[in-house]
Amino acid sequence: MRPLQYAEVMPRTDDGYGLVELIIATGLFVTLAAGGAGLLGATAHSVLAARERTVSTALAADLVDTLQGRIVRGVRVEDGEGVVDANGLSPARAGGETVAYLRTWSLGPWRSDERLVVIRVRVSPTIGPGGGRVPHGVELATVVRAP
Repeated sequence: MRPLQYAEVMPRTDDGYGLVELIIATGLFVTLAAGGAGLLGATAHSVLAARERTVSTALAADLVDTLQGRIVRGVRVEDGEGVVDANGLSPARAGGETVAYLRTWSLGPWRSDERLVVIRVRVSPTIGPGGGRVPHGVELATVVRAP
């Protein structure tokens, strides 16, 4: 028995089909990769928006707790606003380029009972010192009985 030669196993053809198939496969790959890149960008945007909403909610809940405590202790509380970073610190103390969060709060009496106080807190992220707002804010409201 004699050993198989390359020509016997795979006959060689020069029809040009390999180049056409390669061009089609490359075009298909580029099309799918472009679609995947768009999906990756949308996912990154969604993750960032979710993070900003989570931080905004935590900052709003912290402020609601603080205001409730002051009202229950009989400390006078006024409507207001303030800017903090993601840790609840002043952006000047945080240093560097960071996302700042604008917290606004308002207090008012409940419709049927003057001793009940409605606390509304809104937190929305702002970008940099210029303050271009992004629409991923949250608003929390609660009712507390004043002494």
